[in-house]
Amino acid sequence: MGEIPHLKAAVSRLKNKPFEILAISLDDDRHDLVRVVKDAKVPGLHTWESTGWDENPVRKLYNVQNMPTWYLIDTKGVIRARDPLGSELIPAVEAILAKAGEPGAPAAPSGR
Repeated sequence: MGEIPHLKAAVSRLKNKPFEILAISLDDDRHDLVRVVKDAKVPGLHTWESTGWDENPVRKLYNVQNMPTWYLIDTKGVIRARDPLGSELIPAVEAILAKAGEPGAPAAPSGR
């Protein structure tokens, strides 16, 4: 829940960029997820599997051990970062956009 303000800020700041949030819920109860998404106005696309935490195929595939877990995936499907939480989220997304040459993105660091 503490990350929701950071997600909202990222969506607001990056609204005209090729950026999307995909949330894979590991909640046991779908109704709880729907209520939280609606009440807190959580941005992004949300998915849910009835398998719960232990058997969730996405959790297993990406070896998710705790929540939240963020993966930043570029437009080619390559994972570029894991867990840029809180105030690290927007700069991490902007860095990926800059490396991709996205117009209007901050310049990529020179590496010096």
